[in-house]
Amino acid sequence: MSNHKIVALECPACKTEYDITYWQSLNAEIDPEAKEKLLSGELFTEVCPSCGKTNKVNYPLLYHDMKQKVMINLVLDKEKTEWNPRGIASDFSFLSSNVLDGYRFRIVRSQNTLREKAKIFNCCMDDRIIEIMKCFHWKHFIDENQSVALNDIYFNDYNSLFIFEFLADDNKLYTMKFNMDMYKLISNEVLHAIEYESKDNYSIDKEWAHSFVEKYFKQ
Repeated sequence: MSNHKIVALECPACKTEYDITYWQSLNAEIDPEAKEKLLSGELFTEVCPSCGKTNKVNYPLLYHDMKQKVMINLVLDKEKTEWNPRGIASDFSFLSSNVLDGYRFRIVRSQNTLREKAKIFNCCMDDRIIEIMKCFHWKHFIDENQSVALNDIYFNDYNSLFIFEFLADDNKLYTMKFNMDMYKLISNEVLHAIEYESKDNYSIDKEWAHSFVEKYFKQ
C-alpha cells in the first residue's frame, strides 16, 4: 500500500504557507498517477498557489512496483555520513525472509537516481547492465568531447526511445543514443558475473559499475 500525509510548506518566495502531499511510500499499482509524476519529475515539485513559484521539496521515499517486483528506497543523508547501504538495509526485516522472494531492492541517495531506477525497471530492463553501459558511454563521450566537464550520466526513456543524458558543468544537456546491442551483449556474456557481484548489494551505482568493469573488462 501507499502511505502519505498532508504537511504544510512555506513558499520561500512569498512566505505563503500551503498544504502539500508528503509521500512516505508509493505503490505504483495503487497510485498510478503518483507513479507518473515520479517518472516525469513532477512528484517533488510544488507550485505556490499565491505567487505561482515552483518549489522543489525533498524527503525520503520508498517506491514499490509490484508488477516489476522492485523496491527503491530514497534516503536523505543530511549529515553527510559515511554511505552504508547494508546498514540501511538492515532496517528492512523482509530482506532476510522469503516474503518478497524474487524482488530487487535498491537504495539511492538522490531524486534523480530514484527516478532513473524507476524508469529502468518500468522499461523491464536491468539497472546493473545499464550502470555498466554508462561506464563505457562516459568514456566514449569524454574521448570525443575532451573540453566538456561532465557531472553525471542518466538513462532516460522518451516514448520507448532510450538515451543517455549527460549533465555538464556548462549547464548544457548532452545526449547519446542507447546501444541496445551492447545491452544484449553484456547480458549474454557476463550476466553470471553480474549476479555474483551484485548479490546482497543494494547500492547499484557508478562505483559498483566501475569496480565491475575494472574486474571483468580490463584484464
